[in-house]
Amino acid sequence: MKNKFTDSAFLVTEKTGLMRAGNSYGVTDSTGAKIGLLLEEIPGFAKKMLKFTPLKTLLAFQIKFYDDENKLILTLSRPFTLFLSKVNIISADGKRLGFFKQKFKLWSGKFDVFDDKNRFVASIKGDWRDWNFKIIDDKKNKIGEINKKWAGLVKEILTTDDTYLIKVDEQLPIEEKILIVSSAIVIDMVLKEYS
Repeated sequence: MKNKFTDSAFLVTEKTGLMRAGNSYGVTDSTGAKIGLLLEEIPGFAKKMLKFTPLKTLLAFQIKFYDDENKLILTLSRPFTLFLSKVNIISADGKRLGFFKQKFKLWSGKFDVFDDKNRFVASIKGDWRDWNFKIIDDKKNKIGEINKKWAGLVKEILTTDDTYLIKVDEQLPIEEKILIVSSAIVIDMVLKEYS
């Protein structure tokens, strides 16, 4: 798994599915090689049906991030929410690694990232359309960016499927690269999928 995230650019593509309740995303590197898969797990028929209603914006979600060998890397978990989201980052062995906390910003999306001891790690700030996001670390250095890719008029109108190009500093530790790739899914689930 470690050598799969040595690249500095990644593509996260939401997989299209007719009448699907759960989301799934493929992750590739800059050469197009598959390096991961993220799957939303939805327990129970009732909750699956609620995903097709306006209440879906409030529902808890759980996304499992697997590498290309189907080994669990981490889980993104959000409890039921009424306003601003908090998405927990949980390791494969069940330990909380930190969390993404949505911040109120009038014209764009913003998340702060914290570690397991509630210390600030980075900010993810969107532009006015929430198509381009900069990731700034605690020392005010830009360590990555996420850009939503235009999918064409028909797909943009008829589906909620999105594709994100993620660029990171090549020198970042593997764990931070994985976290930045994961942040694209947080953006999609909180700001795009449910808007």
